[in-house]
Amino acid sequence: MANLGVVTPEAERAIGESIAVCAQMIPPVRSAAGFDVATADLTDVKARLKKLEEMRRGITGPLLAAKQAVDALFEKPRKLLEVRETQLKNALQAYMEEKRRAEEAERRRKHEEAERKAAAERARLEEEARKQREAAKKARREAEAAQRKAEEERRKREEAERKAEEERRAKEEAKLAAARAEERRRLAEKYAAEEAERKRKADEEHARRLAAEEKRQADLRAKEAEARAAAEVAQAKAEVTVADKIEVRERYDRSKGVTIRRVWTYEVTDFVRLPDEYKLPNTTKLSSVARSQQERASVPGVRFFQESGVSARAAS
Repeated sequence: MANLGVVTPEAERAIGESIAVCAQMIPPVRSAAGFDVATADLTDVKARLKKLEEMRRGITGPLLAAKQAVDALFEKPRKLLEVRETQLKNALQAYMEEKRRAEEAERRRKHEEAERKAAAERARLEEEARKQREAAKKARREAEAAQRKAEEERRKREEAERKAEEERRAKEEAKLAAARAEERRRLAEKYAAEEAERKRKADEEHARRLAAEEKRQADLRAKEAEARAAAEVAQAKAEVTVADKIEVRERYDRSKGVTIRRVWTYEVTDFVRLPDEYKLPNTTKLSSVARSQQERASVPGVRFFQESGVSARAAS
């Protein structure tokens, strides 16, 4: 226990005993005897509390009186010092406030100066920007004028080139047209020559075929004449004398040895309309159609007609 210098041995003993008593365990109260023990213990605790409080007051009473005397001794200088402290703080506060106001005024001045300079700089920059815009507009107008001039010159150049190209094309087209015309003329002459040659060959072939057909027809007519003459001789020898018989055959003056024949043949009037099967022409087939169909014969591009011929035989 700390020695305060004012605690008596008796007080120290009372404090130790109280602590020792409190360290003991409180037995549970389960009977009347236990109740009496607890009551006696409680009475002892209350007595100890009262004794300790009296000892404490015996020690603190003089101390409190001494404290009051000490407080009274220090009260006047303490208050004077507190007043001086307040005055010094107010002086320092006034100085600091004045300094703050001066610094604030300086900051405002510097800020206003900076704002003025910034405004002047903005004005200078705006003026410079305006001049640059004016210069840009002027340069743009000059560029547009130069572009228009260049465009006009380009248009004139293109127009001249276009006219030159048109003239060149016209010359080339005229040259090509002349070349084509010459080529067409050459081809026409070649085609005319080839056509003339083809026609000549076709005419020669046609004439050859006609001659062959005429020979064949002449041979055929000769054979038919011989057959008819033989039939007429046989008929005359049979002496057919039917009174009501109608003679439909043509009568010939056989006493003179003359016989008249009528044979159907053809003539091509429009070779273009002639069907392919008759072209070049097919004389054998056309002759067959003429003989078989006679006046009923009809082929596009062909005229069928009857021609007369005279044949004679030698007198017997």
